[in-house]
Amino acid sequence: AETNLGAEFLRDGDEIIFTDQGRPIARLVMRDKIVRRPYLADVKTPGGTQVTRRHPPVAGEDAVDHDTMHPGIWFALGDLNGEDFWRNKGEIRPAEKRAAHGIVEPFVINLRGEGKLSRADGRTLGRQLIKVDLQRVPEGYLYAWEFTLHGESEPLDFGVQEEMGFGARMATPLTEKAGGIITSADGRTGAKKIWGTSDRWCDYSGTLEGKH
Repeated sequence: AETNLGAEFLRDGDEIIFTDQGRPIARLVMRDKIVRRPYLADVKTPGGTQVTRRHPPVAGEDAVDHDTMHPGIWFALGDLNGEDFWRNKGEIRPAEKRAAHGIVEPFVINLRGEGKLSRADGRTLGRQLIKVDLQRVPEGYLYAWEFTLHGESEPLDFGVQEEMGFGARMATPLTEKAGGIITSADGRTGAKKIWGTSDRWCDYSGTLEGKH
């Protein structure tokens, strides 16, 4: 474990647990037998409210669709050289070497790792460099993820598909069905208008436990 001014992360096998003054605030899972790519799960606010859907979801309380593809917050491409990493056909496995990490003032956790892009038949397609920075800001926690993809034996071709990029599955009370609001950079609102399109950013917000 490493700690500084309340920030701490603990390694637990293939998971890295982020904590704030001893309270877990997220799990970064680097290797999972079912969800075959890195992801953040159980993401919480400084007050302890969970804002991503529980993983695994609880039947009868959460929607249980796509439980093996929507673990919390993740990055995946539905078509990379014809391979589907979104639906767990291809796999992103962490490199054997340990990830570099560190904590700097006043509350910033920096993690650096590398993953191997593997096709469904096991052939290596390339590698993915991952940078995850967690910072405490006045509004809460700010996560910054950066992904760099490198081809190995062939150039990488990003196919045109609706399932590609950075994804987040919201906690059940924050979903659109429960009154949550999805807004895009160009002012569109609602999943019907935004799903399957591209824009500079997308905001998903709602009220949970009396807080926006």
